[in-house]
Amino acid sequence: MGYDVGDKPLNVSPLSNIDEGKTVKIVKIVGGRGLIKRLYEIGLLPGAEIQVLRNSKHGPVIIRNNVSGTFSLGFGVAKKIMVEVM
Repeated sequence: MGYDVGDKPLNVSPLSNIDEGKTVKIVKIVGGRGLIKRLYEIGLLPGAEIQVLRNSKHGPVIIRNNVSGTFSLGFGVAKKIMVEVM
């Protein structure tokens, strides 16, 4: 899946598709105000780098953010977080 920001093409995909052990940068959150607010409150906002600790590709995605710690996100929420692999 491609996505252009200015002249720089990005390799963007949902967090739910990222393999364990990868470090990614959040590009965009595709969701309503409530979801965006909740994620912002725990430090998950565009530009934040996170590491995927566990992802079974059908259940919760466990991530680590250097700012706020380790979190488990539901698969549906992870599908709404668009990321770029670092």
